Amino acid sequence: NGPILIVGNKVDLVPKDVQSKEPSLQENVGELLEKYGDQVTVAWECSSKLNMNVSEVFHMAQHAVLYPLAPLFDNKSKELRSKFKKALCRIFRIFDVDRDGLLSDVELNDFQERCFGVRLTPTDIEQVKAVLQRQGTGLVLSKGISLEGFQFI
Repeated sequence: NGPILIVGNKVDLVPKDVQSKEPSLQENVGELLEKYGDQVTVAWECSSKLNMNVSEVFHMAQHAVLYPLAPLFDNKSKELRSKFKKALCRIFRIFDVDRDGLLSDVELNDFQERCFGVRLTPTDIEQVKAVLQRQGTGLVLSKGISLEGFQFI
């Protein structure tokens, strides 16, 4: 099964004074989301007449096919799939050169450069750590990012 995109078209036909009272696309397609929610990549509203969100819908469709999330992420449970977690664990171990169970700034940057061809600035690293700190304890420690933090990223 491939990714499913739900697109509500002809938004321009809903009178502006009624739009705020109308149920949202998500409310209107609740049954579809209940049945196929784990496969639904995005639900989007558009209007070809007004050229509203049309290019975004095509971009999302292309992105859903080229970079599917379903093999990596379970939409119903909102958790990474076990095989993906194992793969991330292996990647973490490869880049955890000193084997201390944490990715230091240098190790994180080595990962970033190897995978994405670009190094992070010190500000970027601090912002990543700040996001992880806001998410909870144990994701980032004084010496680096934990496996759980790496999987969260």
